[in-house]
Amino acid sequence: MIILAETQEVPNRDRIVLAANELIKSIAFYYSAQTEFDTNNKPLAAYSTYYSLFHTAQFCLLVDCRIPMDEGDWLANDSMAARSRRWSTPLKHDKVITLLRSCAVADAKLVSTLETSRTLREFFSYGPKLIRNKPYGYFVYVNPYAELMKQMTDFIKSLREWYFGIPEILLKVRYDIDLTLLCIQLWGLKRLYLRTFEYPPDIQRKCNELVEQIVSSMENKYEFRINRIEIDR
Repeated sequence: MIILAETQEVPNRDRIVLAANELIKSIAFYYSAQTEFDTNNKPLAAYSTYYSLFHTAQFCLLVDCRIPMDEGDWLANDSMAARSRRWSTPLKHDKVITLLRSCAVADAKLVSTLETSRTLREFFSYGPKLIRNKPYGYFVYVNPYAELMKQMTDFIKSLREWYFGIPEILLKVRYDIDLTLLCIQLWGLKRLYLRTFEYPPDIQRKCNELVEQIVSSMENKYEFRINRIEIDR
């Protein structure tokens, strides 16, 4: 999904477009996870939490232009795949975690929480791991459920604060990416993406409100304004 015309030349334009897509996905999964925690649907909550963090991680990697995106190594899972042959295969989840450790806009907490969340998602997807106790020849269960679920519940509550901290986080890369284009893309995508994938109206409303708040805080922080009326046409 892309909002600007093909002819517009912006440095690192593809990265910025993809970064906006990833942030919208992160926010959509975040509100899905909140709803699932509230209704005690723990398997789905674990799934949504992980993918909220996973797309947050991809957003961080894309806005940090020091992170190389080699040919055939990147794909945000949307229509951009058909537009950019350079990024034609999915970025592996293990590689996301590896790259995130050297990312300028990601902190250690995001890395460790993504790893923890992945363990919890795999627990719900595949069941407890069995590890063989070699001296005695029997298997034991490794069940991370209780502690990991507590960590996920705590983190999902604090993720909203991370979103509001995005303008400050982007100080580290403000000269490498066009923040105006990022905001234009976010504003244009916020309804289009959510409607395309048929999120419930309540989640659509919350996502739209949060994206609007992020864009407004970016405008205030970096002293620019985007033309909302023109984008919404």
